Amino acid sequence: MFRAWCDTLEQDVLIWPTSIEGIANTDRGIVLTYRCACGTQGQMLSGAASHKTITGHTRHQATNDLAHSG
Repeated sequence: MFRAWCDTLEQDVLIWPTSIEGIANTDRGIVLTYRCACGTQGQMLSGAASHKTITGHTRHQATNDLAHSG
């Protein structure tokens, strides 16, 4: 799981593995698409440009091996 800021809830939330909707390898890096429990969709860019949220949620911090693997 990892932590993300949710603009809709205006608080940090935990994103569980079951909330991951997709993973894509792009020219910018690995894009992880997920959905917050409130329904807001977000995307996290990992790899060389890791720890940047690109849509939906404004910030995140990885809290386990999911963001550090690969």
